[in-house]
Amino acid sequence: MLLRQACFLIAVLVCATTHAGSVVVSLRAEVALSQPRFTLADIATLQCEQAADCRTLAGLSIGNAPRIDAQVRLTQPQLARLLRRLEPRLAQQFEWQGSDAVALTVATQSLPAAKVVDAAQAALASAYGDTGLTANSQYKETYIKLPVGAVSLNARMPDFPARDHTVVTVAVSIDNRFYRTIAVPMQLTLLAPVLIASRDLTTGSRFSCEYAQLRTTDIAKQAGLATQAVCSQTWRLRKPVAAGDAVTTAAIEPVPDVEQGSAVSLVADFGGIQLESRATALADGRIGEAIPVRPTLSTASIKARVVGIGQLQAIGR
Repeated sequence: MLLRQACFLIAVLVCATTHAGSVVVSLRAEVALSQPRFTLADIATLQCEQAADCRTLAGLSIGNAPRIDAQVRLTQPQLARLLRRLEPRLAQQFEWQGSDAVALTVATQSLPAAKVVDAAQAALASAYGDTGLTANSQYKETYIKLPVGAVSLNARMPDFPARDHTVVTVAVSIDNRFYRTIAVPMQLTLLAPVLIASRDLTTGSRFSCEYAQLRTTDIAKQAGLATQAVCSQTWRLRKPVAAGDAVTTAAIEPVPDVEQGSAVSLVADFGGIQLESRATALADGRIGEAIPVRPTLSTASIKARVVGIGQLQAIGR
């Protein structure tokens, strides 16, 4: 009986000793990291009596890579304290070899700045077309230092119209992860045919391109000029434009579905019966908006909703 117990205890001790085999951690002196975070396997070599222990330790996430052009020094005692917290089961078995500390930097690549400028110019051409566009970069760098990985560029145009001096923002991603933005200043020339009034135009009057002549102008130097693009519809003048002056987008507006002072058709429901009459619109209105109207046989105004061009539905006083 005692012999069997002794054999059992010896077997337990042998198993425990085998499981608690030593782990040799050889710290490297210098490492250039290629990922945003690094593991123990990135900065040290491991030798374990149990292969499973090495697999566990190798995948431990140690921290974030430093910024480009920065160096971080991680000492052996600092790493030992971190490993005791991350993997306390194995921490007492470590045997340290190699360097006393590891110097961490980021592996980099140089991106020609011309590629960033090309992306900005392509975005401008997509927004304004190649015809009449000249875009000269004022970006001063020659190369841009980036972490290693597949680089992708995505240029974003500013929300405001083109100016002779504008900035295109280029987003840089590494391995499909956003990394940084680069502001690319550009000097633009954007020649386009603009509308010049061929006669005096008065506030409230209709405007179409038959009342204007086309003149090629650099619209990047003067914002808000109306171009040939507005000729597809009829507009209304918000303010007067003298003959020979450029028509601006601020001077015109789309003709509303109902104009103030115009005669309109007014439909009213009375117990399921629809009655149609004439009325005068007391304000401009677009489909879906409620405006005041005055029925022809009344001196009082009521509210009505615009349901079509020149058509309204009474909704009350």
